[in-house]
Amino acid sequence: MVQYPQYMYEAILREANDDPGFKFSVTTQPYPELAYWSTLTSEKKQSSFVFMMAIAIAIIPTAMVSFLINERTKSLKHMQTVSGMNIMSYWIANMITDMVKVLIPMVIILIMGTIADQLYEGAWVVSLVFILGLIPFTYFVSLVFNNDTLAQVLTLIIHLIVGAFLPDLVILLQSFGETVVWGDRLRWGLCIIPTFPLIHGLSIGNPDTLKNLYDARMRMKVDVIAQDDLWDWWNLKGDIALLLVHLVFWSLIIGYFELDLCQCCSKLSCHKVPK
Repeated sequence: MVQYPQYMYEAILREANDDPGFKFSVTTQPYPELAYWSTLTSEKKQSSFVFMMAIAIAIIPTAMVSFLINERTKSLKHMQTVSGMNIMSYWIANMITDMVKVLIPMVIILIMGTIADQLYEGAWVVSLVFILGLIPFTYFVSLVFNNDTLAQVLTLIIHLIVGAFLPDLVILLQSFGETVVWGDRLRWGLCIIPTFPLIHGLSIGNPDTLKNLYDARMRMKVDVIAQDDLWDWWNLKGDIALLLVHLVFWSLIIGYFELDLCQCCSKLSCHKVPK
């Protein structure tokens, strides 16, 4: 039969004080949760949310690229052009329409993340800028393929892998001295796909993740270029800047192939002003 210590102590004190009615109670309370486990739980929750968000986002360009390829391969765009449609108006109208269509699910995702308390500082900014970088990149991808099924499959796979798996791999590589250089290279190299800057920006938005990365570099005595400031160029500001680069670069590429920008510029430069 198990006897609890407080009952024994109570009997001793009752006898010592000659007080048959003497009683005392003992409260057992566990130690508070260690900061390490609290941080780990926070990172796991946010990582799970970002993973699901990456899967949802990978579907958006997959649906977008199919429509553009069908219009081109079935000569629907050509018919509109022959009928007098301005090609620049075509791309601008498509871009504005697709921005609105992408904005709606993105806002819903962000609202759900805010309600679940899984979004941190800068999440709304990088997510909305992501829309600007994603659309011209997807338009360029649509020019590369003639088969919409192949384009959809490859687009889904690329965005899924780059968005759902590689950001965590990069952060893991940056946490160890032997692989930190490869992690830094991948961190910037993978930004060629606009999904990566978005998911990476959301991941390091967690203060615990960002602090752990910075502390790891300090412990390993790695040449500390990265800073623990979220809005440093190495961190979220760099991700946002690269998404804007996607907007400008891929828009110029589309203009080169679709609008004959070089020919237009040469005509402007060679144009003679009448006397």
